[in-house]
Amino acid sequence: MVEYQKFQVERWRELGNCKHDRIEIVGILKGITSSLHFAECQTRQASCTPKP
Repeated sequence: MVEYQKFQVERWRELGNCKHDRIEIVGILKGITSSLHFAECQTRQASCTPKP
């Protein structure tokens, strides 16, 4: 299963009091994520099952 997602890229800075401040939004990236893929069995044994 493949999903198309948008990721927001941001610039942050660390302040002196251990807090963070967002400086700006740099841009938006479009990406593809996928779920687990299963390998095909490479043996003749009947007990072979695909492994993630």
